[in-house]
Amino acid sequence: MAFVRALLAACGVVLFSVVLAPVAARAEVVNFIVEQITSPAFGGRSFGTVGTYDHLRGTARVVVDARRPENAGIVDIDRVADSATGQVSLDVPVEILKPSDPARASGTLLYEVVNRGNKAVLVLLDDRTGEAGFDRPEGAGNGFLMEQGATLAWSGWQGDVTTSPTALGLEVPVAVGTRGPVRLLFPFDHDRNPASADLPYPAVAGEPARLTVRQYPDDPPQTPPDLRFRFESPTRITIERPATGFDAGALYEFSYTARDSKVMGLGFAAIRDVAAYLRDGRGPGHPAPGLRRVLGIGLSQSGRVLRDFLYQGFNRTQTGGRVFDGLFIHIAGARRSFVNARFAEPGQSALQHEETLLPLDAFPFAYEASRDPATGRRDGLLERCRADGTCPKILHVDTSTEMVQSRAPLVVTDPAGGPLALPPEVRAYLIAGVSHFVPANADPAEVPDPCLAPQNPLHAGPVARALFTALEAWVGEDRPPPLSRYPNLADGSLVPAERAAFPRIPGFAYDGRLARAYAVDDVVPPRKVFAYPALAPLRDADGVEVAGVRLPAVEAARASHLGFNLRRAGHAPGDLCATAGAALPFPATPAERAATGDPRLSLAERYPSPAARRARWDEAVATLARDGSLLPAEAERMRRDGPRDQP
Repeated sequence: MAFVRALLAACGVVLFSVVLAPVAARAEVVNFIVEQITSPAFGGRSFGTVGTYDHLRGTARVVVDARRPENAGIVDIDRVADSATGQVSLDVPVEILKPSDPARASGTLLYEVVNRGNKAVLVLLDDRTGEAGFDRPEGAGNGFLMEQGATLAWSGWQGDVTTSPTALGLEVPVAVGTRGPVRLLFPFDHDRNPASADLPYPAVAGEPARLTVRQYPDDPPQTPPDLRFRFESPTRITIERPATGFDAGALYEFSYTARDSKVMGLGFAAIRDVAAYLRDGRGPGHPAPGLRRVLGIGLSQSGRVLRDFLYQGFNRTQTGGRVFDGLFIHIAGARRSFVNARFAEPGQSALQHEETLLPLDAFPFAYEASRDPATGRRDGLLERCRADGTCPKILHVDTSTEMVQSRAPLVVTDPAGGPLALPPEVRAYLIAGVSHFVPANADPAEVPDPCLAPQNPLHAGPVARALFTALEAWVGEDRPPPLSRYPNLADGSLVPAERAAFPRIPGFAYDGRLARAYAVDDVVPPRKVFAYPALAPLRDADGVEVAGVRLPAVEAARASHLGFNLRRAGHAPGDLCATAGAALPFPATPAERAATGDPRLSLAERYPSPAARRARWDEAVATLARDGSLLPAEAERMRRDGPRDQP
């Protein structure tokens, strides 16, 4: 054993367990066990004046009291709480990156809500690529956050994710004996027959189940005679697919009676209590002392979770304080999450083709309160935190994808289609011409499956870094961030969807379809009872949004950079292709443009010389630097590097 420890120490890894003295109930973390420290992390890489970083893995024991009002809204918590104490205990896996020298830390904790167990913030803010871990230099990407001296933390919250060396999940208790309907809607996007599908909860034996198929979301469901299914186990079915009439992208809807729901809403309490414990910074051996501000960040699914976390009142600690001082909510659109419900499915998303009728698309959509025409109820995402004085400062950042796939216009409109101002503690930005989540090294030639066109390779990182820096200054110094830059009704940059014209680009027949939000009833399958307005951003002659932050690669483009892609033939063609974007090259010459019937200007018409394109690039860089959408060092790098020739 001594040899093993010596070998691990030589590799920079120390394995041990330290059980801290119980922490006061102020954060409901009763102890924290440090299980592994890698010091220094990133293979000893040093970051500017901050120096090296340490990587900690541990487990927080969180106790959630079902009798406290802060926890009363967690669905089914009463069914799993200890009958004597009224409490539920959770062992929450935690990872922390922090400066090796505490004196060089900035005092900012950036807590990322993991996306289906995965860490994504370093891909966005540090241009991290590949699979390198925190033990290798390239695992830090460009080192942006480390050079700032930030402390980073992650912890498990999702009850249907298993913790592994690369993912953080959470084991939550099961409400044994619960029963209820569960509905799944999915395309296989392959031609294998039969095909298998996993069920999120075990089926009740002997209860009826129903399977239907349809080609497109608004088609009536069908039950052709050769469509059949059988249970392979309580959590897995095999489907015999129809021989004709439906392609690989057809939608299969399966409804059944499930049992033994997981109490997924405890994930909100796990986020709240771990973040509150870390910000408290006290107690013997605390893993991250000296923090002065706590920022939360969520990307896509985890951004939706943060919106729901805020709406459901979890930004209040159990002693009345604030958990997160600021939130960076990235690529969430107007959606929330399917977490705190019986038979919840936290990993579900609601997209135009795959699914539109999930609870994560429920009113309220906006931060400011408005009235719901479907119910007459008035509500907004900030109502609870305003009532108890715990609202954070919020930067809400979307890409072009969220404008068509995530109901993003409802962030700045009321449910009747009228204008709705952002609250003073919220700024909203659209990064125009960028798609949902693309790493810095995206291959412009890659065609995502089952899409029609090559992907949009533009990366949101340069703008995201500037906005994150602005959020930190807003929270720490009360220095206002850049003004919102988001499509809106007031200036005409947001219009009814039928008026948002899109050019007729050869080979890419986009007809304006987008994901709608609906109020639905509570039957299974759900029925639409009210359609919320379909709004879309005004687009320029290239199909790119007029409003928003426009990168130099968009202003001096060689292609139309879109936040959406279309499904190809054989996979429900014409519908939107998940969250992929597309890059559609401009014709090279007026002759090519005329021959193909492309309405967009050719490259020769746009840029009579390389200097003309370079001038447009430099002008765009200067504009973004001036309005705070690029950091000075980033702007200087872009000016030095100039435009690339790729789409």
